[in-house]
Amino acid sequence: MSGQLALKACQHGYRVAFATAQEWVSRLEQAQDRNQLEAELRRLERYHLLVVDLRRHRDYADMLSGVTADGLLGAGFVTGSAAGLSA
Repeated sequence: MSGQLALKACQHGYRVAFATAQEWVSRLEQAQDRNQLEAELRRLERYHLLVVDLRRHRDYADMLSGVTADGLLGAGFVTGSAAGLSA
C-alpha cells in the first residue's frame, strides 16, 4: 500500500523520496560526520513525502516492473505527511 500511495503522490505532482532504512541512516550519519546534519534535514523538508523501505529491493521488483514515475527513488513504508492523498 505504501508504494501505491507514493506512486499516486508522484502522479499528482508531490515530491517523494524513497530509500531503504539503511540508506536513510547512512545518509544522515554521513551528513552528521560532515557537520551538515541540519542542512540535510532542511533538504529533506523539501519533499512532501518520505518513504522508508523496510523490505528488500527484490520484494518490489514485480510491483514496480514497468512503472516509471518522476521522483520515485525506491519503495517501502511511508512516513511523514500524506495529508490530502488517497490511494
